[in-house]
Amino acid sequence: AAHLGKDWKEYHLNAEALRQNFDAMFWMPEKNQFALALDGNKKPIATVTSNQGHLLFTGIITDSAKRRALVDRLRQPDMWTPHGIRTLSDKEPCFNPYLYHLGSIWFHDNWLIWWGLNRYPEFKKEADELKRVLIRTAQMLGEAPELHACENGKLKTTADVSGWGTKPANHVQAWSAAAIVRLLTENFPTKQREEITI
Repeated sequence: AAHLGKDWKEYHLNAEALRQNFDAMFWMPEKNQFALALDGNKKPIATVTSNQGHLLFTGIITDSAKRRALVDRLRQPDMWTPHGIRTLSDKEPCFNPYLYHLGSIWFHDNWLIWWGLNRYPEFKKEADELKRVLIRTAQMLGEAPELHACENGKLKTTADVSGWGTKPANHVQAWSAAAIVRLLTENFPTKQREEITI
């Protein structure tokens, strides 16, 4: 709004109110994590998913201790795998490593988390590690699929599993490909990135 010469102050106040309300309503001190959602009675739902990693991307968390708790939670073995961060903890009752939002791994979802980690110097190590994991997985796959899975530490694709999920996953997905390209070109100067041809 400011860029377009509009009055931005009301938007800024609304955004700040959203930030404060979000923290008050979604932070669960007893679990030291953010809730996935609020139920019909405005009670927090404690399901552990990769969605909380998107909060780093948005910059909505101002408390550094809460950011650290979030990152540490994503790096637990029920979420972190050798091939990326799962969409859902393998401790959840409905977990399935092959289903869309119930445990599979998405390149673009992980890219959002990686970008969020990169916002904060204290998470450089974690960001670099996630980047290595994703690039290595892309090399192993040889393509940019919509999603993939990790079962017992092993990479699985739609070709490995009969009747994957509720519908066949796309073997090439634009947002997956874009995430991989962005990871590969992170350190390129802007002009050099623009000149890359695939």
